[in-house]
Amino acid sequence: MKTRVVRIDPAAPDAALVREAADVITRGGLIAFPTETVYGLGINASDERAIEWAYEIKARGKDKPFTVHIASRAVLSKYDVIVDERAEKLIEKFWPGPLTIVSTRALSGTCAQSRFT
Repeated sequence: MKTRVVRIDPAAPDAALVREAADVITRGGLIAFPTETVYGLGINASDERAIEWAYEIKARGKDKPFTVHIASRAVLSKYDVIVDERAEKLIEKFWPGPLTIVSTRALSGTCAQSRFT
């Protein structure tokens, strides 16, 4: 597949372009997107092949976990993650938004630690 660069206006996102990016991820593909500090690579965190591919692309050791972006508390509950009372309060106050929670529980056998943003 050929690389395609698409600019999405954060103030007025084009729903068709957002759907297209979501479709790429759903099919096991990868997207790049800007964050507050760096560009991130987006994959489906539930897709073991995509996770393996991301480790390979980044030449990253399996001992270095990836950040998992979570849209809501409901989405977090589908992962095997336990958050303490302090984290629950932060989630209630700041999600959705740029909050990172570090968990020692794994999303899969490939991560020793996971970061949820």
